[in-house]
Amino acid sequence: DINVIMEKMLDYIFDLLKRIDRGVIILIDSETGEFSSVITRSERGAEDGGEEAGQPLYSKTVVNAVIRNRKPVTILDAYGQEEMDVSKSMELMKVRSVMCVPLISKSKIRGVIYVDSVRIPYGFREEDIALITALCGPAAIAIENAMLYSNMERLVNERTEKLRETEASLKENEKRFRAMFNNM
Repeated sequence: DINVIMEKMLDYIFDLLKRIDRGVIILIDSETGEFSSVITRSERGAEDGGEEAGQPLYSKTVVNAVIRNRKPVTILDAYGQEEMDVSKSMELMKVRSVMCVPLISKSKIRGVIYVDSVRIPYGFREEDIALITALCGPAAIAIENAMLYSNMERLVNERTEKLRETEASLKENEKRFRAMFNNM
């Protein structure tokens, strides 16, 4: 299940990087380009300014920039950035540090991993960015495999249903032909 995979990925990231307050994995539908699935996780103390306040747990501006440029984005101190670099949602969520990395496999963007800290400016180091970036390749492949599996499962179910319908139709036709033959 793709949601189980994404939740486990977030759990691993939270275990590895203790400075993270919120994390989000967003999947993108390859056909429409729309967000198809969003899995979120939040540590205690990070809820202020989060979903309870009617805001998502991530900055859409940052996520859209990562999707558009296909490159990681890191903001080490949101309060130290120029006004244009920090979105309104980041101010509302009281975000101090952000890392957002694209999930790319077979040169297609499958989604993004977004993590932030509301407690610590300069909360992420170069090693953290390298770690998240290194995790994204295998994560994108795992997500792609899970998507392929669910698509194959759906196709098998559709074809099985069509076979059952065809079999029922054949049995009905056989009954009619048998009746015609017996009448002759």
